[in-house]
Amino acid sequence: MNQQTSSQAEPLIVHPSKKSFGFLALGASIFVVIGIGFVTTGSTMYGTAMNSIGYTSLIFFGFCLLYALTRLIFERPSLRIDDEGIYDNASAVGAGLVRWEEIKDLPIYTYGEQSYLGIVLYDVDEFIRKQPFLKRRIFKLNKWMPGLPTPFNIPAGLVQVSLEEVQERAVVYLEKARGKRKQF
Repeated sequence: MNQQTSSQAEPLIVHPSKKSFGFLALGASIFVVIGIGFVTTGSTMYGTAMNSIGYTSLIFFGFCLLYALTRLIFERPSLRIDDEGIYDNASAVGAGLVRWEEIKDLPIYTYGEQSYLGIVLYDVDEFIRKQPFLKRRIFKLNKWMPGLPTPFNIPAGLVQVSLEEVQERAVVYLEKARGKRKQF
């Protein structure tokens, strides 16, 4: 990729990996079918425990299936990097728009055999406070996960470009934003 000066930075728009979401939809479908089997035969053969497992499977994997199909059908970008900041929609609980002024660092790291681009913020708690209820709860859980440098992460498997390219392009904008801040 050509090196760009901060005045020539072009937005980076990354769409979701169809392959990853296709596998997610396939796997979720299998577990939905298994859940249906548990619900239909569970109460007669194995009691309420199997029934409960079946309903839990239906609900959880049903939502996973709906999410995967939605991402496959509606082509919203997983990630957008532009003058405003990083818009993270790479997962079901993406951070949304994170402005450059809020970003402290953008490390790439590995956690549980998966690579991530972390979005490290100056004030994590303030950012979390602005999120909707469910995202706020999930980000708070992520915040306390050992080994995670930040609760805001872009997984490599859900974007179609390398995390190194994403990081490289984002750093151009981040340095540009820091330069503007120093001028005032």
